[in-house]
Amino acid sequence: MKRGARAIGLTVLLAALAGCAQGGPSAIADAGAASAQRRGQTASHERYDAEQLVGITDNKLLKTFGPPAQLRREPPAEVWQYRSPRCVVDFYLYQVKPVGLSVVHLEARSPVSGSLPVDSCLPGL
Repeated sequence: MKRGARAIGLTVLLAALAGCAQGGPSAIADAGAASAQRRGQTASHERYDAEQLVGITDNKLLKTFGPPAQLRREPPAEVWQYRSPRCVVDFYLYQVKPVGLSVVHLEARSPVSGSLPVDSCLPGL
């Protein structure tokens, strides 16, 4: 299987898993729309800074950035990792009642060295 096809297959699998865990078919459709946005098929994409992302729900995170490249469950937290060629950004989500899973912290780093300002990494996701 070629690398591109494998990446698409992984994206579809992650979207399906996220949909099962977070709201079924509508979440899968939202993940597909977000994935299309990330590929440049849709012109509108909201821009955020790190402060605006603290407190958003898992569904909003999925709609904004699509499925994470890696999802780690470390009860009571989930860590959603997004990557670009320049940055790796980890979103730490916790269960916040009555909202559900929400971002409580995020941090960024270079794939090969130390930390970076989160705001400088968000546009590349």
